[in-house]
Amino acid sequence: MTALRDEVVTVTIAGRRHRIRTEHGEEHAEACARHVDEIMQGARTVTDAEWARAAVLAALRITDDLFGSWDRAEGMLKAATERVAEVSARLDELAALHAPQPDSSGSDAGTDPPDKDG
Repeated sequence: MTALRDEVVTVTIAGRRHRIRTEHGEEHAEACARHVDEIMQGARTVTDAEWARAAVLAALRITDDLFGSWDRAEGMLKAATERVAEVSARLDELAALHAPQPDSSGSDAGTDPPDKDG
């Protein structure tokens, strides 16, 4: 696995240039900056807020989206875990149905290896 290394990139958000450090590469940093920029522009358009207020509103919106994603991921993980448990139980049932059954006559003839003496 290749070790990640930090690099410094310049991104533009709400018309202001910012130098940021990233370990995920310039393309990723620029995509993140575009996302923040879009949300900030929306916050400024709706509220006619100053830059700092728009940044706070953007941070709240992004955090709300993040928490929503976490909730959805947690729900999917719970559903997957439940489904795995159901499949596992069904496999156990099928394995029990196909397991060798003991001789119903009560005799265990043929199940033990013969003695060395006889």
